[in-house]
Amino acid sequence: MGTAVLDGILALDFSNGYAPSLGDTFTFLTATDGFTDTLASVEINGLEPGFEYEISYVNGQLVFEALNDGIPAQQNIYLPLVVR
Repeated sequence: MGTAVLDGILALDFSNGYAPSLGDTFTFLTATDGFTDTLASVEINGLEPGFEYEISYVNGQLVFEALNDGIPAQQNIYLPLVVR
């Protein structure tokens, strides 16, 4: 309830092979009296470059929308080394 004061980074970490699809939306925060300021930036991890999104402030909600299909980032697999 009340006004949300935004200042900082929204860090999103997509993992376990999940990637948003075109049109997916996520509401991150609701503030009944709206927002002051905006996010300084958004950091996306776990997706290949080229993913596009939009952050909007609608009716007291902070909403993230995927503008295209995300592609999960390649994950490095590390195997243990055994010395014999």
